[in-house]
Amino acid sequence: MADGLELLDAYESEVDCAPARETIRRFMEVYCTYCRTRDHIRPRLALVTSGGTIAPLEQNTVRCVTNMSTGKRGSEIAAGLLQAGYWVIFFSKSGSQQPLESALRRFFPVYGEASSDDADPVSLNAFDVVGESEVIVKEEYRKEFVRTLHDYRQGRLCVVHFDTVWQYLSLLRLMTTEIYSAVGRDGLRAVTVVLAAAVSDFYVPRENQPEHKMKSNASDADVIIRLKRVPKLLRVISEEWLHGQALVVAFKLETDPEALAESAYAQITRCGVDICIANLLDSYRRKVYVYYSRHPKPFIITAEEQVSVNAQIVKEICDHHTVCRPSDR
Repeated sequence: MADGLELLDAYESEVDCAPARETIRRFMEVYCTYCRTRDHIRPRLALVTSGGTIAPLEQNTVRCVTNMSTGKRGSEIAAGLLQAGYWVIFFSKSGSQQPLESALRRFFPVYGEASSDDADPVSLNAFDVVGESEVIVKEEYRKEFVRTLHDYRQGRLCVVHFDTVWQYLSLLRLMTTEIYSAVGRDGLRAVTVVLAAAVSDFYVPRENQPEHKMKSNASDADVIIRLKRVPKLLRVISEEWLHGQALVVAFKLETDPEALAESAYAQITRCGVDICIANLLDSYRRKVYVYYSRHPKPFIITAEEQVSVNAQIVKEICDHHTVCRPSDR
Protein backbone atom coordinates (compact mmCIF):
# COMPACT_ATOMS: atom_id res chain seq x y z
CA MET A 1 0.00 0.00 0.00
CA ALA A 2 2.88 2.34 0.80
CA ASP A 3 4.29 1.73 -2.67
CA GLY A 4 0.93 2.72 -4.17
CA LEU A 5 0.88 6.00 -2.25
CA GLU A 6 4.48 6.72 -3.23
CA LEU A 7 3.54 6.18 -6.86
CA LEU A 8 0.55 8.50 -6.44
CA ASP A 9 2.79 11.12 -4.84
CA ALA A 10 5.12 10.95 -7.84
CA TYR A 11 2.34 11.44 -10.39
CA GLU A 12 0.47 14.02 -8.30
CA SER A 13 3.29 16.48 -8.94
CA GLU A 14 2.10 16.58 -12.57
CA VAL A 15 -1.54 17.32 -11.63
CA ASP A 16 -2.78 20.89 -11.26
CA CYS A 17 -4.80 20.59 -8.06
CA ALA A 18 -5.28 24.32 -7.41
CA PRO A 19 -8.57 24.88 -9.33
CA ALA A 20 -10.26 21.86 -7.75
CA ARG A 21 -9.00 22.82 -4.29
CA GLU A 22 -10.49 26.31 -4.63
CA THR A 23 -13.80 24.94 -5.94
CA ILE A 24 -14.17 22.41 -3.11
CA ARG A 25 -13.19 24.91 -0.41
CA ARG A 26 -15.81 27.40 -1.58
CA PHE A 27 -18.48 24.70 -1.72
CA MET A 28 -17.60 23.38 1.74
CA GLU A 29 -17.67 26.92 3.15
CA VAL A 30 -21.24 27.31 1.86
CA TYR A 31 -22.16 23.89 3.24
CA CYS A 32 -20.72 24.64 6.69
CA THR A 33 -22.39 28.07 6.77
CA TYR A 34 -25.70 26.39 5.97
CA CYS A 35 -25.11 23.94 8.85
CA ARG A 36 -24.51 26.80 11.29
CA THR A 37 -27.74 28.51 10.27
CA ARG A 38 -29.60 25.26 10.96
CA ASP A 39 -28.36 24.95 14.56
CA HIS A 40 -25.50 22.75 13.36
CA ILE A 41 -27.79 20.01 12.05
CA ARG A 42 -25.83 18.62 9.14
CA PRO A 43 -27.59 17.77 5.90
CA ARG A 44 -26.21 14.69 4.20
CA LEU A 45 -23.24 15.25 1.89
CA ALA A 46 -22.28 12.93 -0.98
CA LEU A 47 -19.11 12.73 -3.04
CA VAL A 48 -20.02 10.83 -6.21
CA THR A 49 -17.37 9.78 -8.73
CA SER A 50 -18.49 8.97 -12.26
CA GLY A 51 -17.27 8.15 -15.77
CA GLY A 52 -14.15 6.37 -16.94
CA THR A 53 -10.55 7.41 -16.45
CA ILE A 54 -7.96 7.31 -19.22
CA ALA A 55 -4.37 6.06 -19.05
CA PRO A 56 -2.30 7.86 -21.72
CA LEU A 57 -0.06 5.89 -24.08
CA GLU A 58 1.87 9.00 -25.19
CA GLN A 59 3.08 12.09 -23.34
CA ASN A 60 1.30 14.28 -25.90
CA THR A 61 -1.75 12.10 -25.69
CA VAL A 62 -3.62 10.94 -28.76
CA ARG A 63 -4.15 7.33 -27.74
CA CYS A 64 -5.03 5.95 -24.33
CA VAL A 65 -6.31 2.96 -22.36
CA THR A 66 -9.89 3.56 -21.26
CA ASN A 67 -13.20 1.74 -20.82
CA MET A 68 -16.85 1.80 -21.87
CA SER A 69 -18.20 3.99 -19.06
CA THR A 70 -20.45 6.90 -20.09
CA GLY A 71 -21.12 8.11 -16.56
CA LYS A 72 -24.85 7.39 -16.82
CA ARG A 73 -25.12 5.44 -13.56
CA GLY A 74 -23.04 7.85 -11.52
CA SER A 75 -24.82 10.93 -12.87
CA GLU A 76 -28.26 9.49 -12.18
CA ILE A 77 -27.25 8.46 -8.66
CA ALA A 78 -25.97 12.00 -8.06
CA ALA A 79 -29.24 13.46 -9.35
CA GLY A 80 -31.22 11.09 -7.13
CA LEU A 81 -29.21 12.07 -4.07
CA LEU A 82 -29.82 15.74 -4.85
CA GLN A 83 -33.54 15.05 -4.99
CA ALA A 84 -33.25 13.20 -1.66
CA GLY A 85 -31.84 16.34 -0.03
CA TYR A 86 -28.10 15.63 -0.18
CA TRP A 87 -25.47 18.19 -0.98
CA VAL A 88 -23.48 16.61 -3.80
CA ILE A 89 -19.90 16.92 -5.03
CA PHE A 90 -19.93 15.33 -8.48
CA PHE A 91 -16.45 14.26 -9.57
CA SER A 92 -16.68 13.11 -13.17
CA LYS A 93 -14.78 12.44 -16.37
CA SER A 94 -14.77 15.44 -18.70
CA GLY A 95 -17.52 15.02 -21.29
CA SER A 96 -19.36 12.25 -19.41
CA GLN A 97 -23.04 12.44 -18.49
CA GLN A 98 -23.86 14.99 -15.80
CA PRO A 99 -26.50 15.07 -13.02
CA LEU A 100 -29.98 16.15 -14.15
CA GLU A 101 -28.86 15.68 -17.77
CA SER A 102 -30.86 12.48 -18.08
CA ALA A 103 -33.98 14.32 -16.95
CA LEU A 104 -33.45 17.00 -19.57
CA ARG A 105 -32.64 14.41 -22.22
CA ARG A 106 -36.18 13.13 -21.82
CA PHE A 107 -37.20 16.50 -23.25
CA PHE A 108 -34.37 16.70 -25.79
CA PRO A 109 -33.43 13.10 -26.67
CA VAL A 110 -30.63 12.26 -29.05
CA TYR A 111 -31.89 10.69 -32.27
CA GLY A 112 -31.56 6.93 -32.16
CA GLU A 113 -30.74 6.87 -28.45
CA ALA A 114 -32.12 3.85 -26.62
CA SER A 115 -32.24 3.02 -22.94
CA SER A 116 -33.64 -0.06 -21.31
CA ASP A 117 -34.25 1.40 -17.86
CA ASP A 118 -35.80 4.80 -18.58
CA ALA A 119 -39.32 5.79 -19.50
CA ASP A 120 -40.10 6.64 -23.13
CA PRO A 121 -38.58 9.97 -24.17
CA VAL A 122 -40.91 12.94 -23.80
CA SER A 123 -39.17 14.73 -26.66
CA LEU A 124 -40.31 18.10 -27.96
CA ASN A 125 -43.93 17.02 -27.55
CA ALA A 126 -43.62 18.50 -24.05
CA PHE A 127 -43.54 22.03 -25.47
CA ASP A 128 -45.96 24.39 -27.16
CA VAL A 129 -45.30 27.54 -29.17
CA VAL A 130 -47.36 30.58 -28.24
CA GLY A 131 -47.41 33.34 -30.81
CA GLU A 132 -44.22 33.75 -32.80
CA SER A 133 -41.51 33.73 -30.14
CA GLU A 134 -42.77 32.22 -26.87
CA VAL A 135 -42.30 28.59 -25.86
CA ILE A 136 -44.11 27.03 -22.90
CA VAL A 137 -44.00 23.63 -21.22
CA LYS A 138 -47.27 21.75 -21.49
CA GLU A 139 -49.13 21.44 -18.22
CA GLU A 140 -48.72 17.66 -17.90
CA TYR A 141 -44.91 18.00 -18.03
CA ARG A 142 -44.44 21.15 -15.93
CA LYS A 143 -44.05 19.43 -12.57
CA GLU A 144 -41.13 17.32 -13.78
CA PHE A 145 -39.49 20.21 -15.62
CA VAL A 146 -39.83 22.57 -12.64
CA ARG A 147 -38.43 19.95 -10.27
CA THR A 148 -35.38 19.48 -12.50
CA LEU A 149 -34.70 23.23 -12.65
CA HIS A 150 -35.32 23.56 -8.91
CA ASP A 151 -32.77 20.85 -8.13
CA TYR A 152 -30.26 22.57 -10.42
CA ARG A 153 -30.71 26.01 -8.83
CA GLN A 154 -30.56 24.91 -5.20
CA GLY A 155 -26.80 25.46 -5.06
CA ARG A 156 -26.26 22.02 -3.52
CA LEU A 157 -24.30 20.67 -6.49
CA CYS A 158 -20.55 21.10 -7.02
CA VAL A 159 -18.90 19.69 -10.16
CA VAL A 160 -15.21 18.84 -10.62
CA HIS A 161 -13.75 16.99 -13.62
CA PHE A 162 -10.89 14.57 -14.22
CA ASP A 163 -9.40 12.87 -17.27
CA THR A 164 -6.45 10.63 -16.40
CA VAL A 165 -6.30 7.99 -13.70
CA TRP A 166 -3.66 10.02 -11.85
CA GLN A 167 -5.83 13.13 -11.92
CA TYR A 168 -8.66 11.03 -10.53
CA LEU A 169 -6.65 9.62 -7.62
CA SER A 170 -4.86 12.88 -6.84
CA LEU A 171 -8.03 14.98 -6.82
CA LEU A 172 -9.97 12.32 -4.91
CA ARG A 173 -7.37 12.50 -2.15
CA LEU A 174 -7.55 16.28 -2.23
CA MET A 175 -11.35 16.33 -1.97
CA THR A 176 -11.59 13.85 0.88
CA THR A 177 -8.91 15.85 2.71
CA GLU A 178 -10.82 19.10 2.20
CA ILE A 179 -14.10 17.53 3.34
CA TYR A 180 -12.44 16.20 6.50
CA SER A 181 -10.80 19.57 7.15
CA ALA A 182 -14.18 21.31 6.87
CA VAL A 183 -16.39 18.97 8.91
CA GLY A 184 -14.01 17.06 11.19
CA ARG A 185 -14.08 13.40 12.13
CA ASP A 186 -17.62 13.40 13.55
CA GLY A 187 -18.93 15.36 10.58
CA LEU A 188 -17.80 12.58 8.24
CA ARG A 189 -20.70 10.46 9.52
CA ALA A 190 -22.99 12.69 7.44
CA VAL A 191 -20.88 11.94 4.34
CA THR A 192 -21.27 9.14 1.82
CA VAL A 193 -18.69 8.52 -0.89
CA VAL A 194 -20.12 6.76 -3.94
CA LEU A 195 -17.25 5.47 -6.08
CA ALA A 196 -19.11 4.89 -9.35
CA ALA A 197 -16.22 5.91 -11.62
CA ALA A 198 -14.67 3.17 -13.77
CA VAL A 199 -11.02 3.53 -12.83
CA SER A 200 -8.29 2.20 -15.11
CA ASP A 201 -6.66 -0.99 -13.84
CA PHE A 202 -3.57 -0.53 -16.01
CA TYR A 203 -1.30 2.30 -17.12
CA VAL A 204 1.90 2.93 -19.06
CA PRO A 205 4.63 4.59 -16.94
CA ARG A 206 5.46 8.05 -18.20
CA GLU A 207 9.09 7.13 -18.80
CA ASN A 208 7.90 4.41 -21.19
CA GLN A 209 5.63 6.72 -23.17
CA PRO A 210 6.86 8.26 -26.42
CA GLU A 211 6.81 12.04 -26.40
CA HIS A 212 4.73 12.29 -29.57
CA LYS A 213 2.00 10.29 -31.30
CA MET A 214 3.00 6.70 -32.04
CA LYS A 215 3.45 6.13 -35.75
CA SER A 216 1.16 3.68 -37.51
CA ASN A 217 2.90 3.20 -40.84
CA ALA A 218 2.12 -0.14 -42.46
CA SER A 219 5.83 -0.82 -42.84
CA ASP A 220 6.51 -0.43 -39.12
CA ALA A 221 6.84 -3.40 -36.79
CA ASP A 222 3.98 -4.34 -34.48
CA VAL A 223 3.70 -2.21 -31.37
CA ILE A 224 4.04 -4.01 -28.04
CA ILE A 225 2.80 -2.07 -25.02
CA ARG A 226 3.77 -3.18 -21.52
CA LEU A 227 1.15 -2.19 -18.95
CA LYS A 228 1.59 -1.85 -15.20
CA ARG A 229 -1.14 -2.19 -12.60
CA VAL A 230 -2.71 0.91 -11.07
CA PRO A 231 -2.45 0.59 -7.26
CA LYS A 232 -5.65 -0.40 -5.46
CA LEU A 233 -6.41 2.30 -2.90
CA LEU A 234 -9.95 1.49 -1.75
CA ARG A 235 -8.85 0.63 1.79
CA VAL A 236 -6.72 3.78 1.97
CA ILE A 237 -9.70 5.85 0.83
CA SER A 238 -12.01 4.29 3.40
CA GLU A 239 -9.74 4.01 6.43
CA GLU A 240 -7.15 6.77 5.99
CA TRP A 241 -8.61 9.51 3.81
CA LEU A 242 -12.11 9.15 5.32
CA HIS A 243 -10.94 7.94 8.76
CA GLY A 244 -13.38 5.01 8.74
CA GLN A 245 -16.30 7.37 9.41
CA ALA A 246 -17.99 8.03 6.04
CA LEU A 247 -20.27 5.54 4.31
CA VAL A 248 -18.32 4.17 1.33
CA VAL A 249 -20.11 2.65 -1.66
CA ALA A 250 -18.05 0.88 -4.33
CA PHE A 251 -18.95 -0.81 -7.61
CA LYS A 252 -17.80 -4.00 -9.28
CA LEU A 253 -18.41 -5.04 -12.89
CA GLU A 254 -17.69 -8.61 -13.98
CA THR A 255 -18.22 -10.64 -17.14
CA ASP A 256 -18.06 -14.02 -15.38
CA PRO A 257 -21.10 -14.79 -13.15
CA GLU A 258 -18.99 -17.19 -11.09
CA ALA A 259 -16.60 -14.39 -10.10
CA LEU A 260 -19.19 -11.78 -9.13
CA ALA A 261 -19.87 -12.67 -5.49
CA GLU A 262 -16.21 -13.30 -4.65
CA SER A 263 -15.13 -9.97 -6.18
CA ALA A 264 -17.88 -8.06 -4.38
CA TYR A 265 -17.17 -9.58 -0.97
CA ALA A 266 -13.45 -8.94 -1.46
CA GLN A 267 -14.16 -5.22 -1.74
CA ILE A 268 -16.02 -5.36 1.57
CA THR A 269 -13.72 -7.64 3.56
CA ARG A 270 -10.36 -6.52 2.18
CA CYS A 271 -11.02 -2.93 1.15
CA GLY A 272 -13.26 -1.70 3.96
CA VAL A 273 -16.24 -0.52 1.91
CA ASP A 274 -19.74 -0.61 3.42
CA ILE A 275 -21.68 -1.42 0.26
CA CYS A 276 -20.59 -3.03 -3.00
CA ILE A 277 -22.94 -2.73 -5.95
CA ALA A 278 -22.04 -5.50 -8.38
CA ASN A 279 -23.32 -6.31 -11.83
CA LEU A 280 -22.61 -8.33 -14.95
CA LEU A 281 -21.74 -6.72 -18.26
CA ASP A 282 -24.62 -8.31 -20.17
CA SER A 283 -27.28 -7.09 -17.71
CA TYR A 284 -25.79 -4.06 -15.94
CA ARG A 285 -28.66 -1.74 -16.90
CA ARG A 286 -31.35 -4.17 -15.77
CA LYS A 287 -29.99 -5.90 -12.68
CA VAL A 288 -27.53 -5.26 -9.85
CA TYR A 289 -26.54 -7.15 -6.71
CA VAL A 290 -26.13 -5.03 -3.58
CA TYR A 291 -23.70 -6.54 -1.08
CA TYR A 292 -23.52 -5.18 2.48
CA SER A 293 -20.83 -5.50 5.11
CA ARG A 294 -23.45 -6.61 7.66
CA HIS A 295 -25.47 -9.08 5.59
CA PRO A 296 -24.44 -12.50 4.26
CA LYS A 297 -26.54 -12.39 1.09
CA PRO A 298 -26.94 -9.68 -1.55
CA PHE A 299 -30.08 -7.67 -2.15
CA ILE A 300 -31.04 -7.94 -5.82
CA ILE A 301 -32.36 -4.89 -7.67
CA THR A 302 -34.06 -5.28 -11.04
CA ALA A 303 -35.53 -2.66 -13.36
CA GLU A 304 -39.22 -2.04 -12.74
CA GLU A 305 -41.82 -0.48 -15.01
CA GLN A 306 -41.86 2.88 -13.22
CA VAL A 307 -38.62 2.80 -11.22
CA SER A 308 -35.15 2.51 -12.75
CA VAL A 309 -32.33 0.46 -11.26
CA ASN A 310 -30.41 3.64 -10.49
CA ALA A 311 -33.34 5.16 -8.57
CA GLN A 312 -33.52 2.01 -6.45
CA ILE A 313 -29.77 2.17 -5.82
CA VAL A 314 -30.24 5.71 -4.50
CA LYS A 315 -32.92 4.51 -2.09
CA GLU A 316 -30.66 1.73 -0.80
CA ILE A 317 -27.81 4.20 -0.23
CA CYS A 318 -30.06 6.68 1.59
CA ASP A 319 -31.66 4.01 3.78
CA HIS A 320 -28.33 2.39 4.64
CA HIS A 321 -26.72 5.75 5.38
CA THR A 322 -29.50 6.60 7.84
CA VAL A 323 -29.23 3.25 9.63
CA CYS A 324 -25.43 2.94 9.75
CA ARG A 325 -24.57 6.61 10.31
CA PRO A 326 -27.56 7.82 12.38
CA SER A 327 -25.99 10.92 13.87
CA ASP A 328 -26.03 14.01 11.64
CA ARG A 329 -24.89 16.47 14.25
